[in-house]
Amino acid sequence: MIVDDEKFIRKSIRNRIDWERFGITEIEEAANGQEALALQESFRPTIV
Repeated sequence: MIVDDEKFIRKSIRNRIDWERFGITEIEEAANGQEALALQESFRPTIV
């Protein structure tokens, strides 16, 4: 899960890392802590 209030930063992190190399196939994004907490109820992140 990528959490940052700047959409540009979230997209940059998402695009710069070869997630599949680390076995990560699903990536979710949140704009703030509250959004991340709500999202983690349905999406069980390996890395935040």
